[in-house]
Amino acid sequence: TLAQVAQATIVDPVLQAITEDGNPAKEERQWRSAFNTSYDFGRRSSIIPKYFGNLTVGGGIRWEDRMGIGFGVAKNALGNMSFDRSQPFYAPSQTFADVFVRMEYPLADKRKFTVQVNVKDLTNHNDLVPFYANPDGSRFYRILEGRLVVLSATLEF
Repeated sequence: TLAQVAQATIVDPVLQAITEDGNPAKEERQWRSAFNTSYDFGRRSSIIPKYFGNLTVGGGIRWEDRMGIGFGVAKNALGNMSFDRSQPFYAPSQTFADVFVRMEYPLADKRKFTVQVNVKDLTNHNDLVPFYANPDGSRFYRILEGRLVVLSATLEF
């Protein structure tokens, strides 16, 4: 009947959603933090050889909180199986270190040539990290990107 269809397709899903309201979001980290710094030695530094040009070095630390990746299940107030907020599964928090070196060389007519090397994830986290957990606790994993070295050269004119 129409009432049974409405109950199954409208009322029950809305009641189910109400019972799950307030669950922490999956695959999102609640907190992140980053600290970056750099130091420009310039050309006139007595400790830096001239062939390094205008030398700038820098780095940063990035921290990411643990990430919710799933929930266990239990019977809810309606008697249905639903996610249980008291049984969360988490991926671990992560910390990354990044560094860079930039050398800038002035050229004629206000032109300049810049070479920069960036190293993302200096400590090379290329581990397996869980990103999803089934209600029974089994997990799906992904491989972190690991260290990434990027060399760029720029000519400004």
